[in-house]
Amino acid sequence: MRAALSRMDIAGAAEIAFVERQGRTRLSHLYQRDPLRVLFPDAAQGEPPIAVLLTTSGGLVGGDRLAISVDIGPGASAHVTAQSAEKIYGSTGPDTVLEIALRIGAASRLEYLPPETILFDGARLRRRASVDLAADASLLAGEILVFGRIASGERMATGLVHDGW
Repeated sequence: MRAALSRMDIAGAAEIAFVERQGRTRLSHLYQRDPLRVLFPDAAQGEPPIAVLLTTSGGLVGGDRLAISVDIGPGASAHVTAQSAEKIYGSTGPDTVLEIALRIGAASRLEYLPPETILFDGARLRRRASVDLAADASLLAGEILVFGRIASGERMATGLVHDGW
């Protein structure tokens, strides 16, 4: 058994599932492992529940791995976002890996709209999103990549981005 995990061993996870019961969408499953956390702010009247992803580490570096899973059961609906932009810092070694799995059941709806991902110079990102969408379900999804913080004089001049849907 290892004493303590190093920064390079991060394997965060967030699993969120919603189901429809008696005409309302309810949380049916939640699993979270550092550095991922999920918050549930109150949604406005008539709006679907909101799940907000939070990375407690302040950003990701080479070797960090995160897995996000969202499952929307038949007839349910939800909005999933993140608290703030995800920062991917430079790496001279391994890649930062993000695996996203979205499952949207029959007659259900998911809005998956996280804020931007900021890539710093030398960042190495491999992000893969898979979607399992029922024929009568709906999904509104988007991801934004920002190559450096130009207003701060920072540009991503080198690195790797492999982003697949």
